[in-house]
Amino acid sequence: MKYYISYFWKIRFFPPNLIPVSTAMWDPKWYHAFQGNDYIFVDKRGVVNGIRMPMLNPSQIYAGDCTCGEDGFYKYDGTGEYCNFMKNYYDYLTKNVKIYEVLAQFEKLREVVTDADVCLMVHEATSKPCGERKPLIQWFADNGLELKEWN
Repeated sequence: MKYYISYFWKIRFFPPNLIPVSTAMWDPKWYHAFQGNDYIFVDKRGVVNGIRMPMLNPSQIYAGDCTCGEDGFYKYDGTGEYCNFMKNYYDYLTKNVKIYEVLAQFEKLREVVTDADVCLMVHEATSKPCGERKPLIQWFADNGLELKEWN
Protein backbone atom coordinates (compact mmCIF):
# COMPACT_ATOMS: atom_id res chain seq x y z
CA MET A 1 0.00 0.00 0.00
CA LYS A 2 1.24 3.49 -0.86
CA TYR A 3 0.38 6.63 1.07
CA TYR A 4 -0.31 10.01 -0.48
CA ILE A 5 -1.62 13.41 0.51
CA SER A 6 -3.60 15.86 -1.56
CA TYR A 7 -6.50 18.27 -1.37
CA PHE A 8 -10.19 17.73 -2.07
CA TRP A 9 -10.28 19.44 -5.47
CA LYS A 10 -7.98 16.76 -6.91
CA ILE A 11 -10.33 13.85 -6.13
CA ARG A 12 -11.86 14.42 -9.57
CA PHE A 13 -8.63 13.01 -11.04
CA PHE A 14 -8.20 9.98 -8.76
CA PRO A 15 -8.12 6.44 -10.15
CA PRO A 16 -10.54 3.93 -8.56
CA ASN A 17 -7.81 2.26 -6.46
CA LEU A 18 -6.84 5.54 -4.73
CA ILE A 19 -9.05 6.00 -1.69
CA PRO A 20 -9.38 9.55 -0.38
CA VAL A 21 -9.45 9.71 3.41
CA SER A 22 -10.40 13.02 4.97
CA THR A 23 -8.32 14.42 7.81
CA ALA A 24 -10.35 17.64 7.80
CA MET A 25 -12.57 18.90 10.60
CA TRP A 26 -15.22 19.75 7.98
CA ASP A 27 -15.38 17.93 4.67
CA PRO A 28 -16.94 19.45 1.56
CA LYS A 29 -20.61 18.47 1.40
CA TRP A 30 -20.15 16.86 -2.02
CA TYR A 31 -17.58 14.48 -0.46
CA HIS A 32 -20.56 12.81 1.25
CA ALA A 33 -22.99 13.27 -1.69
CA PHE A 34 -24.79 15.89 0.43
CA GLN A 35 -26.01 13.08 2.73
CA GLY A 36 -24.16 13.85 5.99
CA ASN A 37 -20.63 13.21 7.29
CA ASP A 38 -21.05 9.45 7.66
CA TYR A 39 -22.25 8.78 4.12
CA ILE A 40 -19.80 6.82 1.95
CA PHE A 41 -20.43 6.31 -1.75
CA VAL A 42 -18.72 5.34 -4.99
CA ASP A 43 -18.73 8.10 -7.60
CA LYS A 44 -19.35 7.63 -11.33
CA ARG A 45 -15.62 6.95 -11.91
CA GLY A 46 -15.50 4.21 -9.28
CA VAL A 47 -13.72 6.29 -6.60
CA VAL A 48 -14.88 5.74 -3.02
CA ASN A 49 -15.80 9.05 -1.32
CA GLY A 50 -16.82 9.94 2.21
CA ILE A 51 -14.24 8.09 4.32
CA ARG A 52 -13.01 10.10 7.29
CA MET A 53 -10.22 9.53 9.80
CA PRO A 54 -11.20 11.56 12.89
CA MET A 55 -8.05 10.53 14.79
CA LEU A 56 -6.03 12.59 12.28
CA ASN A 57 -8.20 15.67 12.18
CA PRO A 58 -6.98 18.71 14.07
CA SER A 59 -10.21 19.34 15.97
CA GLN A 60 -8.34 19.21 19.29
CA ILE A 61 -6.10 22.07 18.15
CA TYR A 62 -7.26 25.65 18.29
CA ALA A 63 -7.13 26.94 14.70
CA GLY A 64 -6.84 30.49 16.07
CA ASP A 65 -3.24 29.60 16.94
CA CYS A 66 -2.32 30.06 13.28
CA THR A 67 0.47 32.60 13.04
CA CYS A 68 0.67 32.66 9.25
CA GLY A 69 0.52 35.92 7.39
CA GLU A 70 -2.74 37.27 6.01
CA ASP A 71 -1.90 35.84 2.59
CA GLY A 72 -1.91 32.32 4.06
CA PHE A 73 1.85 31.92 3.84
CA TYR A 74 4.38 31.44 6.59
CA LYS A 75 5.27 34.30 8.83
CA TYR A 76 8.50 33.52 10.63
CA ASP A 77 8.21 34.42 14.31
CA GLY A 78 11.93 34.35 15.15
CA THR A 79 11.78 31.27 17.38
CA GLY A 80 12.47 28.62 14.79
CA GLU A 81 8.79 27.84 14.45
CA TYR A 82 6.62 29.00 11.60
CA CYS A 83 3.07 28.54 12.72
CA ASN A 84 1.70 27.69 16.15
CA PHE A 85 -1.19 25.74 14.63
CA MET A 86 1.13 23.45 12.65
CA LYS A 87 3.46 22.98 15.63
CA ASN A 88 0.53 22.17 17.92
CA TYR A 89 -0.98 19.79 15.39
CA TYR A 90 2.33 17.95 14.97
CA ASP A 91 2.65 17.73 18.78
CA TYR A 92 -0.91 16.35 18.94
CA LEU A 93 -0.08 13.66 16.37
CA THR A 94 3.16 12.72 18.15
CA LYS A 95 1.60 12.45 21.60
CA ASN A 96 -1.88 11.12 20.85
CA VAL A 97 -1.97 9.11 17.63
CA LYS A 98 -0.36 5.72 17.19
CA ILE A 99 0.86 4.91 13.69
CA TYR A 100 -0.15 1.26 14.05
CA GLU A 101 -3.77 2.36 14.66
CA VAL A 102 -3.73 4.51 11.53
CA LEU A 103 -2.21 1.70 9.45
CA ALA A 104 -4.80 -0.76 10.79
CA GLN A 105 -7.55 1.59 9.60
CA PHE A 106 -5.87 1.83 6.20
CA GLU A 107 -5.70 -1.97 5.94
CA LYS A 108 -9.46 -2.16 6.55
CA LEU A 109 -9.88 -0.14 3.36
CA ARG A 110 -8.59 -3.15 1.44
CA GLU A 111 -11.93 -4.77 2.25
CA VAL A 112 -13.46 -2.08 0.02
CA VAL A 113 -10.76 -1.92 -2.69
CA THR A 114 -8.32 -4.84 -2.70
CA ASP A 115 -5.38 -3.03 -4.32
CA ALA A 116 -6.04 0.23 -2.50
CA ASP A 117 -3.61 3.06 -2.01
CA VAL A 118 -4.58 5.79 0.46
CA CYS A 119 -4.59 9.53 -0.05
CA LEU A 120 -5.06 11.72 3.00
CA MET A 121 -7.18 14.72 2.12
CA VAL A 122 -6.74 18.28 3.36
CA HIS A 123 -8.45 21.51 2.30
CA GLU A 124 -5.36 23.53 1.48
CA ALA A 125 -3.80 23.43 -1.97
CA THR A 126 -0.03 22.99 -2.09
CA SER A 127 0.31 26.75 -2.67
CA LYS A 128 -1.09 27.36 0.84
CA PRO A 129 1.42 25.76 3.20
CA CYS A 130 -0.48 26.24 6.46
CA GLY A 131 -2.68 23.35 7.49
CA GLU A 132 -2.33 19.66 8.18
CA ARG A 133 -0.10 18.76 5.20
CA LYS A 134 3.40 19.44 6.57
CA PRO A 135 2.78 18.05 10.07
CA LEU A 136 1.26 14.88 8.58
CA ILE A 137 4.17 14.39 6.17
CA GLN A 138 6.66 14.88 9.02
CA TRP A 139 4.77 12.57 11.37
CA PHE A 140 4.66 9.81 8.75
CA ALA A 141 8.41 10.29 8.09
CA ASP A 142 9.10 10.09 11.84
CA ASN A 143 7.36 6.71 11.74
CA GLY A 144 9.42 5.48 8.80
CA LEU A 145 6.75 5.99 6.13
CA GLU A 146 6.69 8.20 3.07
CA LEU A 147 3.61 10.35 2.55
CA LYS A 148 3.99 11.77 -0.95
CA GLU A 149 2.03 14.53 -2.63
CA TRP A 150 -0.29 12.92 -5.17
CA ASN A 151 -0.01 14.34 -8.68
